[in-house]
Amino acid sequence: YFQDHQLESESIPSAITRVEWHLDLSVDMWFPKAILKLPQSLIQRTGNGILQQVVRQVSRRLTHKVQEDFHSSNGLPIPKQSRQQ
Repeated sequence: YFQDHQLESESIPSAITRVEWHLDLSVDMWFPKAILKLPQSLIQRTGNGILQQVVRQVSRRLTHKVQEDFHSSNGLPIPKQSRQQ
């Protein structure tokens, strides 16, 4: 980010931590027959939305857990959470 954007040096933090996840997830969903009568595109969009929400929640929890583990293993206080969501 900082390489792609011109910023004044005092606005750049002294340390930057980045977490990147590669999630290999397989999900099966079974629907009642009544749901299967709906358009396939609607079922697909709904399933994609559910899966997207699951991945978002897992990512947040894993990221927070990694931060907790890092700070506690190094005897550092955990910084307050920013609400950039």
